[in-house]
Amino acid sequence: QRRYAEITGDTYFIVRSLRNFALRILRLRHDIARGWAEEARSWAPHDPWSWNTIVRIFLKQKDLARALRFVWVAWKRFPENVVARDGLAEVLKVAGRYPEAEEAFRQIIERFPEDVFARTGLAEVLKATGHYPEAEKIYRQTIERFPENVVARTGLAEVLKTAGRYLEAEEVYHQTIERFPNNVFARAGLADTLRRALRWADAETAYRESIAAGNVASATYVGLAYLLLRKGEAGRAEALSLVAEALRLNPRDSYALPLKQRLQASRTVDITAIADEWESVADELVVAPDVTEDEDGAEADLMHVGDLQFDEPPRKSAQPLTF
Repeated sequence: QRRYAEITGDTYFIVRSLRNFALRILRLRHDIARGWAEEARSWAPHDPWSWNTIVRIFLKQKDLARALRFVWVAWKRFPENVVARDGLAEVLKVAGRYPEAEEAFRQIIERFPEDVFARTGLAEVLKATGHYPEAEKIYRQTIERFPENVVARTGLAEVLKTAGRYLEAEEVYHQTIERFPNNVFARAGLADTLRRALRWADAETAYRESIAAGNVASATYVGLAYLLLRKGEAGRAEALSLVAEALRLNPRDSYALPLKQRLQASRTVDITAIADEWESVADELVVAPDVTEDEDGAEADLMHVGDLQFDEPPRKSAQPLTF
């Protein structure tokens, strides 16, 4: 593809491939992902998607300072492009600058009413700021307008769950799973809802089904492990096995490591008490997988707002921006 682009000047395929490669390897190698993303931008510096890919890498690295600086540069370069605007609003949201993020998302919706990413992003900001009724309204409107959007469906369920409306949340999760049986976000959310509702047996079943469906988030294994501790000593061995798997998936899991240490420290530890302690912090745990691209998820919403548009001749080199 590089040779084809050099000979023909048609950079569409090389840029798209580099962007996709960068996003797919991002979970494992940030450095390689950054290199591929920078090469994509070097081939098409006039393409907002390439800039947005680099922003997403900074976000994955939790480097908010660079993400903010870079996304502002992209926005100034492409002020009328929906991808650049979405990127700016998303970074502001992740940075916790909710009033600015809300205003940015509302402006995008006004200018680009078919941008589902902005609609779900706005609802997420409203949820984060405790405006549950309005967030619920936005999610329901989005589902009505875009019935195949799974992010809006799981987002609605999350709002209902956070508001303590567990039966309604459970119903929405079940509807989502029926429609999208392989969506691990919905399965993990259902398990967490049942746990919050103190339906331990149903929650255990849902956690196991979530793992069987391919949920590779360490948090899901930890959640099931703590749930098994409610069985007392009968659950210790399997709980330790689940914690070991969680640490294999994420060696820095801040919940799995102390649990492993406590369970291995002494046989006199009251493991049912550990399970009770867990309830005080479990709501903070993210049970959805750490993915970089989900065909049914928010990443897909952002990636499919539009397609590559080349309005300048391709350029073959651009120095990576550093901050």
